[in-house]
Amino acid sequence: MIWLFAAFITNIIEQLIIRYSLDSLDIIVFAFLFYLFGTFFTFLYHFRKKHTEKIFDWPGAVKELPLLLTYISAAFLANALWFVSVVSIGLGMTAFILIFIRIIVTTYSYLFMQDKIGTDKAIALVIGFGALLVFSATGYEVPTWGVLLAFLSCFGFAAETIARKKLVERKANIENMLILRQASSCILWGVLLLFSIYVLGDISSSVLHSIEMTALGFIILVAFLGGMLLHLFSFQAMKTVRLSLYESINSMKPVVIASIGAIFFGEVITTLQIISGTVVIVSSLYFLRPDLPSKLNVP
Repeated sequence: MIWLFAAFITNIIEQLIIRYSLDSLDIIVFAFLFYLFGTFFTFLYHFRKKHTEKIFDWPGAVKELPLLLTYISAAFLANALWFVSVVSIGLGMTAFILIFIRIIVTTYSYLFMQDKIGTDKAIALVIGFGALLVFSATGYEVPTWGVLLAFLSCFGFAAETIARKKLVERKANIENMLILRQASSCILWGVLLLFSIYVLGDISSSVLHSIEMTALGFIILVAFLGGMLLHLFSFQAMKTVRLSLYESINSMKPVVIASIGAIFFGEVITTLQIISGTVVIVSSLYFLRPDLPSKLNVP
């Protein structure tokens, strides 16, 4: 459980820094630098741990190619949609919509991964989802397309989470998977950056030279936290934690992140949203409790 809570805290800090950075940087520029430094830190970590043979385990990557491609593509698309939705509708609203990931992952794990849940927990799950709908439908005016992108990103993050869990269950080479994920995302965002500069003309070629040192420092920090540590913690957590439990704890993050958005970025949270956030936390805590016995042992 310690790995899961480490990932929980690291992800909250990561999202706070990303929200701050996206106020002053173009999304494509930020994403490219984030994955560039993230790849560097991940490679450096494994190199210092003398995981060189595992990093370049190409036969192992080919063996798990379908899952690996799902893991990489889902992560890239989900993060791209998430970056845009954070800019358009705010950190708090986007974070709360991501609770929908819990619905997708828990349903999948119940149907296909023998991760059984009791009727009481299923009810708690539905109540939590209802609270999510209340939160998403109330508050300040936001672009509908931003909300839609946030919901679409949920499917990508859910696919990434499920693929990561399956890779762990198959005892895949985690070091190799992380390097390939980060490097692939870096290359894809690099292609988008070049396309935006030389084809669309949306970004100036001098933009990389004009980034302030403070902004660059935050990118390096978030790349270290979210580009390396978060993934290491998540993989370690999934070795011992059920998928539904993993997402149940993660579903409490949006409440914390929404509060951060209100405190640091002036994002609005209504009373009804506060109530619905409380319901989500209670629902998640109930889901974490031990399963109720199906039958009472009456003497």
